[in-house]
Amino acid sequence: MRTQRAHRRVKWRAVVAMGAVIAGGLATTTAAGAGPDGATGARPPAMVPDTRAVVVDDLSATAGSTCGQVGINLTLLPTAANLARLPVSVYVSEPSRGLGRTLVRTYSTPADLNVNTNSAPFFTADPSGRGPALQVEMTWAGGRTLFATNQYYNNCQGTFFALPPVRMVDTRTGTGVAFAGRVAAGSVTVVDPAQVPGLPSARVTALALNLTATDGVDSGYLTVYPCAGGRPSGSNLNHGAGQTVPNFVLADLVAHPGLGTLCIFSLAEVHVIADVTGYVLNDQDPLPTGGRYNALPAPARLCDARGGARRAAGETRAVRVLGAGGVPSVGPNAAVLNVTAVGASAPGYLTVFPCGTSAPNASMVNYPDAAPVPNAGIIGIGTNGSICVFSSTDADVLVDVTGYFGSSGVNLIGSPGIRVADTRTGPPVPANQITRFRVGGGSQTQLVNVVITEPAGAGYATIFPCDGSVPDTSNLNFVAGQTVANGAFVRMAADATFCLRATQDVHVVVDWTGFTTTPIRAPAG
Repeated sequence: MRTQRAHRRVKWRAVVAMGAVIAGGLATTTAAGAGPDGATGARPPAMVPDTRAVVVDDLSATAGSTCGQVGINLTLLPTAANLARLPVSVYVSEPSRGLGRTLVRTYSTPADLNVNTNSAPFFTADPSGRGPALQVEMTWAGGRTLFATNQYYNNCQGTFFALPPVRMVDTRTGTGVAFAGRVAAGSVTVVDPAQVPGLPSARVTALALNLTATDGVDSGYLTVYPCAGGRPSGSNLNHGAGQTVPNFVLADLVAHPGLGTLCIFSLAEVHVIADVTGYVLNDQDPLPTGGRYNALPAPARLCDARGGARRAAGETRAVRVLGAGGVPSVGPNAAVLNVTAVGASAPGYLTVFPCGTSAPNASMVNYPDAAPVPNAGIIGIGTNGSICVFSSTDADVLVDVTGYFGSSGVNLIGSPGIRVADTRTGPPVPANQITRFRVGGGSQTQLVNVVITEPAGAGYATIFPCDGSVPDTSNLNFVAGQTVANGAFVRMAADATFCLRATQDVHVVVDWTGFTTTPIRAPAG
């Protein structure tokens, strides 16, 4: 048993470093706290990290996990008292799971004191989503100290599973919320994903959503985040008064593993619609059979109806995905698409879904007139390797593919939105200039939400890898003075940047909302 006297004789710090997977995907952030809405200039509060720390006298520890694994990262401070008491040994155990006392590291010489343990050894985390406390013990000649960390969360990287789109929230009808009606300005709406058919009851770390704002009283924005965490600095969707605006969102649930609640903040009074198109399941053993992400070298156009294949009102047509645009002909089960409606004869919407399934009560693109309106999303691939597109009114349809999910590839991880760039603090991005935006290191592909605001005229913007040529595709379409947003999976260049080119002078706001990483497997047993 530790005595207070023995504890005071040794000054050291133990840091249990797990749960840093999400933070590790972002190397730099800029313009922190800048507001996401170009029209209103509102400034949400900065995001507060979740530390879950425990302190015992001068000992501190932070607990978490990475993909079913628990690792210890310890540093012994090189004080004169510590040098005199070498060797010092550190042990860790998980008694509640029957894992016995295990030696992590022995500090034998002064040189050892500057060596980090680099997260060793690993324990298998609890598949239920929350692990037990870790018991940490340090012994030296004539002394011993013990402490326990907090319980850790089992935050694993994700394997993606596509679903036929299903409506989770519709405030116009009261679906998924307490009552029908617009959400109030400045309000937070709590949503329980457990109501969605087809979602597992646990191990879900993120939801793929098509988020829509419609019939707003004023201009504003929506931000989606896990209710267990603080509201982040970024936005997911920007809308004007009376507009119907959709956007793709990878809604993070990592701050509360399993099917935790989602929160939707709205700056303005507006109706909110959210359709689920898939989910990310953590990679705990046993390995699930689902999709891992593969980025294409550059976006590729799969369909352009402007060449005479215009969709008639009420018509559904198939678009081949497998074997097209660089997507393999065998293996992929879902694709990352950017779908655009253009030249519509009347206001309407597009519904995109796996062929061979019934058209869902969900929309992916909403258009008010003939102006181009794009939206991104992850769509399951159906029969004959195709996705199907339903158009409610006459419209031309463009479909671009940027990547796909298959049995091999990298894992997908959601994150609360973090503001990484905002040009409104300086001059706009000049028309037709290729501009680099830094997102972070450690990942070949990042998921970003890009907002175009205050454009000088009508035009479009294209997002692409900086080490490639500008593709014949667009990610955002706008008119003068309009604020528009769209999500995008972007393959990063070697310097952790992606490129954007707009056909007009524009301001650009970038929020980081997810990334991919090489799978980390949990040890057996």
